[in-house]
Amino acid sequence: MSLQIQKVTAYSAVVTTAVAKTYLKQSYGTDTAEDDIVASLVQGAHEYLEKLLNVSLTADTTWKVLTDEPEDFIELELPHSPHTSITKVEGLDEEETATELTLNSDYYKRGLDRYVLNFESLGNSSGIPRGSITNYDTIKIEYVAGFTSVPEPIKTALLQIVAASYVNRGDGQMTLTIPEKAKQLALPYRVAPWI
Repeated sequence: MSLQIQKVTAYSAVVTTAVAKTYLKQSYGTDTAEDDIVASLVQGAHEYLEKLLNVSLTADTTWKVLTDEPEDFIELELPHSPHTSITKVEGLDEEETATELTLNSDYYKRGLDRYVLNFESLGNSSGIPRGSITNYDTIKIEYVAGFTSVPEPIKTALLQIVAASYVNRGDGQMTLTIPEKAKQLALPYRVAPWI
């Protein structure tokens, strides 16, 4: 089984370029020459922290997960919590004809803000009720996730990454520098998979 995870919603900054520039303690005045560099570093730090923590930082972020060979799995923990809602679950046959699957019939959801979807596959020895997905080649799941208010330590970690990366940006090299203190601030919010 393979998973394809795609962020559907456009990037939305956790901190603004203006806030990042203030954190950098640079006196820019009205000069906007550095704005693109700082904005790029903010976005890079944002994406790095989402991957590191397995969370969705901004509220109302829509994700899409595709899995092939659904008969090989019984349950799937959705990545990038905290989850707020499931928009759609579909089964696609070999001709890619979509059939919407129904909660509490074709699949079951558990978890309050970390969703695990249970499906029927090669049997049900656990006693948990499971839906049926054996007629599909692919399962497509769309859901909404993200913090309603990003915790301050995560924002501080993001700004520390931006600052370290800005100082160490080099000649045209846009690579992130990850300070150990930023990791220490962010890691308490890491979501480890249940499964």
